[in-house]
Amino acid sequence: MSEYSELLKHPFWQRKRLEILKRDDFKCRHCNDRLSTLHIHHLFYNLGCLPWEYPDDVMITLCDLCHLKEEFIKWVNAFGVRGLVYQGFIRKDVEDVKELVIRKVLANHNRETSIRYMEQIKNLMSNG
Repeated sequence: MSEYSELLKHPFWQRKRLEILKRDDFKCRHCNDRLSTLHIHHLFYNLGCLPWEYPDDVMITLCDLCHLKEEFIKWVNAFGVRGLVYQGFIRKDVEDVKELVIRKVLANHNRETSIRYMEQIKNLMSNG
């Protein structure tokens, strides 16, 4: 088990997580889902900060699917450019392609097709 997943068991994180869930009325801030597993998503990370050391306004409640989408978008923004260039996209078109991919991911609310699409895009972009 990773060190980060161990930190998520810490009582300080459990308390912070519950505070954020209560603040967000125990529903996904993106799609209002109350039935799926809910995650607390950090909008950014700072090296050396523990999960509970962030201000509340940089954490949001997301359902499992919206959380996967947000993590995918972070990945596209961080690593996808290299893969797109490798696939033959000219640099000036890379931002447009990234925007289209992200828009399609956010618009799709079907779990199976969303996950399949994100995996396909990740495989394509990782070949860089």
